[in-house]
Amino acid sequence: ILGSGFAGTILARALARRGRRVLLLEKGKHPRFALGESSTPLAALSLERLAARYDLPDLHQLAAHGRWQQHLPHLRCGLKRGFTFYGHRPDADFVNDPARNDARLLVAASPNDAIADAHWFRADVDHHLVQRAIDEGVEVRTRYRAETIDWGLGPDDPVTIVGRPYPARGMRRVLRKRGEPLPPLSWDHARFVIDATGRAGVVARRVPGRYGHGFDDLHDAAPPPPVQSSLVFAHFRGVRPLGGARAEAVGAVTSDDPYPAERAAVHHLFGDGSGWLYLLPFDPPTAATFDGRDDPPASAGMVLRRLPDGFDAARARQQPEALWQAVLDRFPALAAMFADAASGRPPIFHENLAYRRRRAAGRRWALLPHSYGFLDPLFSTGIAWSLRAVERLADRLADGGDATGWGDDDAARYEQLLQTEYVQIGHLVEAAHAALGDFDLFTAVTRLYFATVSFDESRERLRPARDDPWRGFLGAGDASSERLFAAAADRVVGLVDDDGTVDDAARAAFHAWLAAQLAPRDVIGLDRPPHPNLLPADLDVLVARADRLGLTPDAVRAALPRLRGDAT
Repeated sequence: ILGSGFAGTILARALARRGRRVLLLEKGKHPRFALGESSTPLAALSLERLAARYDLPDLHQLAAHGRWQQHLPHLRCGLKRGFTFYGHRPDADFVNDPARNDARLLVAASPNDAIADAHWFRADVDHHLVQRAIDEGVEVRTRYRAETIDWGLGPDDPVTIVGRPYPARGMRRVLRKRGEPLPPLSWDHARFVIDATGRAGVVARRVPGRYGHGFDDLHDAAPPPPVQSSLVFAHFRGVRPLGGARAEAVGAVTSDDPYPAERAAVHHLFGDGSGWLYLLPFDPPTAATFDGRDDPPASAGMVLRRLPDGFDAARARQQPEALWQAVLDRFPALAAMFADAASGRPPIFHENLAYRRRRAAGRRWALLPHSYGFLDPLFSTGIAWSLRAVERLADRLADGGDATGWGDDDAARYEQLLQTEYVQIGHLVEAAHAALGDFDLFTAVTRLYFATVSFDESRERLRPARDDPWRGFLGAGDASSERLFAAAADRVVGLVDDDGTVDDAARAAFHAWLAAQLAPRDVIGLDRPPHPNLLPADLDVLVARADRLGLTPDAVRAALPRLRGDAT
């Protein structure tokens, strides 16, 4: 397995639990900075299944904020009660009408803190997982980079990986000046190779051809992603909440909020359609995590569909702090939130976030989702999608029975799922990007996501099945769901005029059409929230809509103690 992020390392541990010999090769060294920090209920389900199936109890503890705090308090995290969205107008104070919540949307993902999701402080979590992998017999080599992969001549020949030491940047410069080559290491007789390197796509640079002839570079000629954006990000201390940062931020907090609005994955949408800002607050330091500062850090990033005036990609790379401030200056409430904030390291700029490979698996190799492709951090799909793929690979490679348990049919099935899931996420993100400048239209798009994931989570918790990990993520693989996502994206893109405006009647018609389409799978009351745009995790609604899951109300009532976390 190349790459020791959380997905590659959890897969390595599952395989080791089944007696497989696993090499985990990593060019960096833990602990290290990493993005991708916001978990979701579907991710929690995957963690709980992996924990039970492969006897990895710490994964069960990581799946819920309360269990995490009780059993792993030394690993930093943040309470995530749901998804919070704010709509900001450029060059104007934030104003929300509490009666209509026309600039706020809060969707709870859990009924209480104990079973809530968490923001992962990835430096801590990834380091913890690697240390557990070592304890469980995984061979871990850090500071090594795979240079060549020799697939052999025959389709079933063992694979040889040659890796060269990859010391820290300063040491690399010293060694180059001295002219001292670093001796490579070779690992022979691998039966299977998994790429968990993310965008680097190490394995994807040279894999056996689909029909066993020659080799392919999967970085070339892949279908283009439907959206494209850039990202500037950092960890900050001293970020103020929106309601406490500026007196003019009217209606930023209301008495009807279903959870503290900032204890969530917080999304600030730019009303000119140019992008959005995410804010993932981590918990205040405890005795186990105290690092000398009282104010807790937060992960923050701006996803930019277009750069502000005066910036191109070259200047953004050279002056990421100036880019960050230039965007803040357009939105007074956001500027006030970050007025006293400080980052431990300068922000980092990445151009062209979205990418996609042509293939995802073959007879002796597979890519994890973010080695196959990526689109956008909207809706926190990353951890859940990755963990579902980990479950699939572990299912075949750990429990398959023969040398690898993996055949051509498995490769085709796995690849087809990743391809359709990428397209499905792409439709959702394309619709959301198109609607960024119209908050009311954007709230409609979010219902497409929340109806789908809440239905899947409820079904998998109340009617678990052995093949749940092989169900398509976000409704992919279901023909009606795929048609709905594609149609929704087409309609939203068609609604928005070139100047970013939306006709009121057309917007209302879209709301009505989408509500009718989602009704069979709405088990959380998206159609009738108790207050406009404020949606609690109301289990009574789930009971009343049990028939949509193929269950009786009594069956759901019997499960309520478990769903509330009374029995963990």
